[in-house]
Amino acid sequence: MAHGSGWVWVPGDSVSSVNALLNWWDGNELWLSGLPFVLQAMVVMPAVLAAAYLVAFVLDRLLGKGIELLHRDRHADGKSG
Repeated sequence: MAHGSGWVWVPGDSVSSVNALLNWWDGNELWLSGLPFVLQAMVVMPAVLAAAYLVAFVLDRLLGKGIELLHRDRHADGKSG
């Protein structure tokens, strides 16, 4: 739903909420791309490092559980190793 200067979010209107999110994202992207490179790196790196840490943590837990299940299955079959 357009009102003059931009989009207004209406509850239950998923298209407007997606457009609002995209407009917010575009605004932040334009702001960030206007910064000098060093400032861009200072803004982006903490978020990238936090996301990488979270992904590594989740993968570590999932792989650990998978290996634990394989060991449990191997010992249940009576095989050693």
